[in-house]
Amino acid sequence: MKQPSRITLADCIDQYIADHPDLSPSTIRGYKSIKRNRFKSVMHEPIKAVKDWQSAYNADSVHFSPKTMKNTWSLLNTVTEHCGAKLPKIIEVKQKRHEKDFLSHDEILRFVEESAGHKYRIPMLLGLHSLRQSEILALTFGDVDLDADTIHVHRAAVPDESHRLVFKETTKTDASTRTVPIFIPALHDELKRFKPYRDASDRIAPYWGSTLYKQTNRFLTEHGFPKGGLHLLRHSFASLCYYLNVPVLVTCTLGGWSDYNTVYRIYTHLERAKIAQSESELTAFFAPKQTENGSKSEKIESEKSLKINAKQALSDGGSTPPISTKKALELLDFLRDYIEYSH
Repeated sequence: MKQPSRITLADCIDQYIADHPDLSPSTIRGYKSIKRNRFKSVMHEPIKAVKDWQSAYNADSVHFSPKTMKNTWSLLNTVTEHCGAKLPKIIEVKQKRHEKDFLSHDEILRFVEESAGHKYRIPMLLGLHSLRQSEILALTFGDVDLDADTIHVHRAAVPDESHRLVFKETTKTDASTRTVPIFIPALHDELKRFKPYRDASDRIAPYWGSTLYKQTNRFLTEHGFPKGGLHLLRHSFASLCYYLNVPVLVTCTLGGWSDYNTVYRIYTHLERAKIAQSESELTAFFAPKQTENGSKSEKIESEKSLKINAKQALSDGGSTPPISTKKALELLDFLRDYIEYSH
């Protein structure tokens, strides 16, 4: 180690990696990428000799997102403190409010339907079951129990600094090791087609992570969904749990989140949308009642006519004259409501 007065950011990153042999290969790859590509004007300068850290930060903030800058600056603070140095406080770029990075329950249904026949459908459906990309890449057919409809998640595959996949017998966190129920029938059917012809040790998704990311985003874009790769599909699992009124703690357990913030953020986003919808419904409730065909009285007359037709259909055993498709659909809707509210 150099003398404290000569130590640089690059030295601190190297020392931190050397002192933490349990770091994930992908984490080491990320740290070395920061060493090569970020804060280039000061990375190899003695920390004590740098006078204007704000300018160095601002220069990078032009090229990288606020989230990337926050993570980079946090790492630099961690590694310098590890080496007995200290960075000054600076004014960081504020992060924008999160955009919607998940599918709604309606979009999930459409996604499942429209992904039929797609080459990467299985890994994409695994994403909707809350699996991370690293977990999908490590998943084998032996981890799937189709009789119990469960997936045992207990490994991860991540790229090292040479872009080679490294398979770990552990997941990202303790909470990530979990058993996930197969709740989308399409995934069960897809796995059932392949499992009899595969060994237990065969990978379910024998692809590169970059390939999965690009192909997933291509499908999302082509079908009018927001981009976000498998990460977006994983977040969509939380969106679906919200729609089904699953408690946050249960969602985190099933999805392998040790930090509840992500799930809380998705739940909060959807709750805001629900509140806005409720406000609109409250306003509409007291607004003058108009229909596409006229006034409230006309709507009542229409419902009376439908009720008469419904009673005739029930009493005549279906012997009434044929009606149009549109009228039949209106009649079915009325019957459905009539039966529901009668009970």
